[in-house]
Amino acid sequence: MNKEILGNRYEIINKIGEGGMARVYKAKDNLLNRYVAIKVLKSELNDDLDFVNKFDKEAKAAASLSHPNIVNVYDVGEDDGIKYIVMELLEGTTLKDIILSDPDFLDNSQIIDIAYQIASALEHAHQNNIIHRDIKPENIVIDSKDSVKVADFGIARAVTTSTIVNTKRILGSVHYSSPEQARGGVVDKRTDIYSLGILIYELATKRLPFDGDSEIAIALKHIKGQVLKPSEVNKDLSSGVEKIILKAIKKNPDERYSSTSELLDDLDKAMRRLDDEIILDDVNVEKSETKYLPEIEDGDFMSKGLKKKNKNKHKKPSVFSIMVIVLVALIVTLGVFTVISLDDIAKRLDNEVVSVPNVTGMEAVEGSQKLVDAGFKVDASARKLSSTVLAGYIISQSHEEGESLKKDYTISIVISEGAEKITVPNVIHDDFTVAKIQIENNGLIIGETNYEFSDLPNDTVINQSPLAGQEVSVNTRINVVLSKGPEESLVLTPSLLKLTLQEAKDRLAPINITVGNTSYIENLDYASGEIVEQSIPSGEEIAENSSIDLVIAKNPDVPLEPEEELFEKVFIIPLNFPEEQRLIRIEKIVDGTSEIVYEKEHLKSEGSARVIVEGKGPAIIKFYYGDQMISQQNVVFE
Repeated sequence: MNKEILGNRYEIINKIGEGGMARVYKAKDNLLNRYVAIKVLKSELNDDLDFVNKFDKEAKAAASLSHPNIVNVYDVGEDDGIKYIVMELLEGTTLKDIILSDPDFLDNSQIIDIAYQIASALEHAHQNNIIHRDIKPENIVIDSKDSVKVADFGIARAVTTSTIVNTKRILGSVHYSSPEQARGGVVDKRTDIYSLGILIYELATKRLPFDGDSEIAIALKHIKGQVLKPSEVNKDLSSGVEKIILKAIKKNPDERYSSTSELLDDLDKAMRRLDDEIILDDVNVEKSETKYLPEIEDGDFMSKGLKKKNKNKHKKPSVFSIMVIVLVALIVTLGVFTVISLDDIAKRLDNEVVSVPNVTGMEAVEGSQKLVDAGFKVDASARKLSSTVLAGYIISQSHEEGESLKKDYTISIVISEGAEKITVPNVIHDDFTVAKIQIENNGLIIGETNYEFSDLPNDTVINQSPLAGQEVSVNTRINVVLSKGPEESLVLTPSLLKLTLQEAKDRLAPINITVGNTSYIENLDYASGEIVEQSIPSGEEIAENSSIDLVIAKNPDVPLEPEEELFEKVFIIPLNFPEEQRLIRIEKIVDGTSEIVYEKEHLKSEGSARVIVEGKGPAIIKFYYGDQMISQQNVVFE
């Protein structure tokens, strides 16, 4: 990549990895002053407009995930045709490297702990209607604190658009692909569970359950191959872990765990029933390259499978051959003399018809399975917006219920994408009135409104749900949290009696209390100029930035000392620092004596701060962001 800075913000440092879809770089976020990882989509994929559009939607959905076991996605963007995803930069090792580097088997508790954290991450994604579709050890990072992080949600897909029947290129690494992925069939949450089961198998045995000379060979084994029990490789594997693996990698999705919640429950049970003693054996492991299924034309699986069978001189008789033999035997046995050719028998068998079931209104995965069970193939590639059918459910089917069709005929179904999607606007830092107009103008509705303390002005939006950028249906409720101003800090009122007015101001200044109204009264018990009364007695709580009224003694025989006359100057400080929040300080220097006259935290979103400083005569005023001086002025208070 030739660019050194992406999005006028991310400074590329060096390349740290590369995969089939993208290259990964270490970069510095100059706005937030932190290091990040940036995944840049390869240029050949940038040319596929359909893929790029889906990539944008799916990457933004992945960015909405927030879980301790998922690599954080901070930003998704494009710069001069370069598509990129900004992610959390992790210092750690991939799970694949850990599997390969340690010659010994992991103990049962380690296997369960890693599997549990990955399943927890998937559960969070599934609850947000996101499936990963590419779970493999290369996409799992173990950080320096032994925490598991699931990465690469870049090809993750929302469940409502998960069917990928008849696709020409199947994404995901073939060693970990589910049978339904290998067929190019319906993909749902159970696909992630299958891939996780294969991963746990590899964790437990240091080997993959299915391997082969080609991607097609491996895919076929996922579809119909028999797996060697992991306990036959790792004798010390607990029976609980083995049962979990074998259930997770069932070829029929209906026989697997129906959800990650069920899987987590069994992992928890297995952890509580570990064997007391575990003996580790040496195992030779070879690192296998990630492979991707090539483009598959209709019938490839069948034709490749038949070619292999034809090479086998001792192949088993086909079901068709057996049925023909049985029919001929019945004809002979029953003494039927009508001449029936084998061609006639084959034609009758080949023309078997079945009745079309009704799947309209059913969930896409369930309806597709019902058609498959009835003997049909399914084309679920069509999508359509619908305000009456929920997303992910079938709107219509190409053939009506009860229609008789030849077995293996392809039935097309149209799946709802739900109502027209609207991108949620960003109303954070807007006044509530402005935010309400913006939300309603986008076809959305104001939902719950709650209030929290904030340094932002009253009724300013400080949070919203759903977040900006998410795609939602028309009339979705947008909940907002509004500012109710800064939280009041209470301080104890000091005693000001018998102090002079200036002494009282000096005592109140450190606790952010000011002198309010002053009045005078003759009182011979106090020296002229001393404070006789204060409006809030000492020892009582008072909110910061409040004021106290004072009554001062004024005796006729003793004139008051003239009060020093002070002048005010107003300073406007621009809040253009890179952080979201920073301490603003103002220093006043008079005759070489320095005094901090203002010190307060400000949000960048405020834009500027207006500060009044009192003084008399010439002075030097210095302005700071934290400890960094940003400007200096010579002023005269008059």
